[in-house]
Amino acid sequence: MKTKTLLLSIAILIFAGFNVIFLNSKASKAELQTKSVVNNSKTTSNNNGKKNKSGTKALKSTNTQMNWLEMGPSNIGGRTRALLIDKDNSNLIFAGSVGGGIWKSTTGGLSWVKVDGGDLFDNLFVSSICQSANGDIYVGTGEYFGTYNRQGFQGQGIWKSINHGQTWTHLTSTWNDSDNSKQIFNYVNKLAAHPTNNNKIYAATYKGLMLSIDGGNTWNNTVSDTNADFTCTDVQISKDGLVVVASLNNKAYVCNTGNDVFINKSGTNQVLPLDTISIDVKRIEFAIAPSNSNYIYCLAADTTGALNNVYQSKDKGNTWTALLINMSSQFVPFGTAKSGVYNNSIAVYPDDYEHILIGGVNLFEWSPLNPWQQVSSNEWDFTSPIYVHSGIHTIVFADNYSTENPVIYAGTDGGVFRSLYGGYAWQQLNKNYNTTIYNSLAFSNTGKIIGGTYNNGTLMLSLNGTTEKDAISLYTGSNNGFNCEYSMLNPKLIFVTNSYGALGRSEDEGNIIETDPAELFSPYLTSHQTISDTTQPYQTPIRLWESFYDTNSTQYILSKIARPVVLGDTIYPESSCKRILPHILTVSDMNGQDTLQKGDTVYVKDTYQSILAMGFKNSVWITRQGLDMSKSPMSWYSISSLDTVKKAQNIEFSKNGDVLYFSDYNYLTDTSRIYRCANLTNGRDSLTGDYNSSQNVITTQEIGKFGHKITSIAVDPENANNIIVTLGGYGKSDYIYYSFNAATTTSMLTADNFMLKQGYLDSIPIYSSIILWNNSLQVILGTENGIYSTDNITASSPVWLEQNTGLAHVPVVQLRQQIHPNGWFAAPVFNGGFNSDITNHGVIYAATAGRGIFRCEDFKGPVNVPEISNNKVNDSKIIVFPNPAKDFANISFNVNKKTNVIINIYNINGSIVKSIKLNNQEPGNHTIGFVTNNLNKGIYFAKMETDETISTAKFIVY
Repeated sequence: MKTKTLLLSIAILIFAGFNVIFLNSKASKAELQTKSVVNNSKTTSNNNGKKNKSGTKALKSTNTQMNWLEMGPSNIGGRTRALLIDKDNSNLIFAGSVGGGIWKSTTGGLSWVKVDGGDLFDNLFVSSICQSANGDIYVGTGEYFGTYNRQGFQGQGIWKSINHGQTWTHLTSTWNDSDNSKQIFNYVNKLAAHPTNNNKIYAATYKGLMLSIDGGNTWNNTVSDTNADFTCTDVQISKDGLVVVASLNNKAYVCNTGNDVFINKSGTNQVLPLDTISIDVKRIEFAIAPSNSNYIYCLAADTTGALNNVYQSKDKGNTWTALLINMSSQFVPFGTAKSGVYNNSIAVYPDDYEHILIGGVNLFEWSPLNPWQQVSSNEWDFTSPIYVHSGIHTIVFADNYSTENPVIYAGTDGGVFRSLYGGYAWQQLNKNYNTTIYNSLAFSNTGKIIGGTYNNGTLMLSLNGTTEKDAISLYTGSNNGFNCEYSMLNPKLIFVTNSYGALGRSEDEGNIIETDPAELFSPYLTSHQTISDTTQPYQTPIRLWESFYDTNSTQYILSKIARPVVLGDTIYPESSCKRILPHILTVSDMNGQDTLQKGDTVYVKDTYQSILAMGFKNSVWITRQGLDMSKSPMSWYSISSLDTVKKAQNIEFSKNGDVLYFSDYNYLTDTSRIYRCANLTNGRDSLTGDYNSSQNVITTQEIGKFGHKITSIAVDPENANNIIVTLGGYGKSDYIYYSFNAATTTSMLTADNFMLKQGYLDSIPIYSSIILWNNSLQVILGTENGIYSTDNITASSPVWLEQNTGLAHVPVVQLRQQIHPNGWFAAPVFNGGFNSDITNHGVIYAATAGRGIFRCEDFKGPVNVPEISNNKVNDSKIIVFPNPAKDFANISFNVNKKTNVIINIYNINGSIVKSIKLNNQEPGNHTIGFVTNNLNKGIYFAKMETDETISTAKFIVY
């Protein structure tokens, strides 16, 4: 057997009058979609961001125009906190989605449409809906109960419709230039309408229980004690309008006289009196029996989010009794995660005042004769009749509910569900209810999408479902899906993540996903990091860098010869990523032989290369074996070494893979730092790349520190020095920064490396960013209110243009663009090249928190390779001899008419090593000579260009 080492591989050339290079994918990272209000502030900077520094909104787009195409999912709903059945039409149903806005169904929920103009409401974080006696509909915004005991997206008051949802008006009494209105109505947690007084509306707001007696034109705080200005989270009114009960500062307030005088009915200490509700609670929700207003129920979650108790009053709220005296540890309606602050709902059956339904993670019913029976489960298959998605936020009975019409609706984290059997069998009602909350996305080489969602796992838009917009579930994990990656080199290979460092890898697009840490992480990594531990970043950060032609690769394929071959023949070994790697046999491969026989071996450099980076507590780790499914576990090493690093958050590569940027976050100080890891090109293994190694060549440097959480890092595909950093959270005026020296700076000071680029952009959280693949000046942002862009980020005050055509005023939590070019590598020796199989170069994809996935095709790259300029055609009239050549070679060519001739000699890397110019060549055959002894051994290409033709030839120097 003959075994030789190959130094060179696929020819990627500058050929036929155009550059052929492959760029490496990058992406933007969004923060956790639910954000904390800084220091529990009651107000926000610049009036919640709707007014900027000059008091005007950001400009509408007038130059660059981006158009967005909705991709779905159209079959998987998102978080739904409010449902309303129209009082005059039981088939007309309104659903309020957090981030998705207001939707309606005219078919009893069988299919949905957005309300007219709904995508362009200034705020889509719908939290509550009610309908007055005359049919007017009120919609409240702002999600006070965000995830994990944090406040969620802020709202902007109340909208009203006087024509059953055909048109809508934003009530200026709830959102105007007054700071007071914005302090009160930025969270409207619940709305309740008086059953007979058309104009009497109660609003449970961020600063108290507000009452309007004129249809929302004016509002007054209706509670007068010391808790009046605290957050009110629930309000309910009886069918006769005489009883109103509200949760204010986590205490129960009751008015049962019809005069709006409220009395605190919670205990005064943590010892529960028999006739009051405990004060040791974090959230309480009420329900008044429609058939008997003497009966009121309260579902209470304690300060940890676990069940405190369920209370019953039989005397209009004057006295209360706990229904659970000796609670079983097995009765956990809010689950083991104790989510009762986040999802907490209760309702009374209209035909039985001692029959209730409560919701949290699952649904349970109670009656004196049949206490606490579970009637749904989120652990069953979604096709099961007892399946209801977890995160149950609202339960609504049909107005005409009866034993003959036992219809119930539920709003959940998975959209809308309906029971036609009194709660004993359920069906999903999410057709065209495009409200999925995404955390991340990744795209394939042809535009398929995988994305991590909130409480819907990781989904795939395969573009070939029942409809093109239908999604399928790939990976549920803890029901949340986070960062993910789609390989360009192996289009079937994907990576998915779950919380706290959980990783999955699949080579068949998710049919089988490898999730066992022992199969994915080397013992070296797990000796330093504990997978799925809460000390790890909640949203597991990963990024995949890939190259179709990495000449610095140190990996080789041992290729066995299948048939006799000679010098200059092409063999086709398979790389570690399962991609064919054409290789032309060189003199060094032949090992002095004229012919390699079947069974001989050749070492071929694997120029298909990748790096998978993953963020952990205090460090970032990488592996170069992510695409090699034979490596189980993969070999990992840590590339960051600074003591200041907290939990890693965002990760981005430079185009060539030499630089990696990442950020961390310190929640105790609400600060983020950004770091640069450089020289990854030479840090190829644990010896040269691990920070613990004495031979480590990778350097890590802090280059900036910011208040609030860094939500994204964008790296210029054309220049790794240029990066964007965006910030999230409320309460700031500045959210976007730009650096033009990030890859080369030696300073740690933010002021030395970053410039503020807020301009007159609204002071709102920014979650994602990209620098356009072919224009270093153009930056695109994903904000709380959709997409904005500037055509010149280097301007001292960039002009930001709204770019929401086809999209919505929805948080865009991640933006990613395809920067690998379409189609063919130009390599004439391989019959004109070989196909990368990429068809979506330049397409931008957006993941939103409430409206699913969108794409923009306005910046698409050319199809395949650029056309040859000046209408020149390929004309193979050039011959190089002798071939192989040693010290001297000749070029023979033919021209049909008098013309100028330029002959360029290219090496395997596409660089010109010799150029010959011949003017005014007469028609006929010509031969010229040139020396080759000053050229390195290897493969070369001669390209001859005349006024009308281009000709090429390959030759070898030995």
